[in-house]
Amino acid sequence: GYGAATAYGAATMDPQTFIAEASLDDRATEAFLSSTPEVQHAVMERGSLRDARNPSAALLGRLKTVMTGGGFMNSPTGPAPGREELEAFIRDNQIDERAQEALYSAPPSAIRFVLERGGLQDTRNPSSAVLARLRDANQAMRG
Repeated sequence: GYGAATAYGAATMDPQTFIAEASLDDRATEAFLSSTPEVQHAVMERGSLRDARNPSAALLGRLKTVMTGGGFMNSPTGPAPGREELEAFIRDNQIDERAQEALYSAPPSAIRFVLERGGLQDTRNPSSAVLARLRDANQAMRG
């Protein structure tokens, strides 16, 4: 483990409490829980989402900021995914041609956002999920 109590301080709440207090929707909850403990901590460190107009959108925006280096520079996978990593993601998730083109033309930070949220094997339409993640990444980048 990372020695969460010492490294992050005893005051940091656990991810499940953070989710419950913010009343996040399923998509935001899944994105948050599929993030690394370091990313979760960096997101929670920015404070409660309870008072946000749309806590789920605010969370996705925070995830985007954190994963593109805003307050979390030591991402274990680095800021830009390699071509092999991207091709493996496309192959493993059986992404269709349209979604592949969208991925290849997206900025590296948006690609990282898609990949950081994990595999899509359990989704009904992985290609649509990729396009939705890219849309979320673009919205998060705009604020």
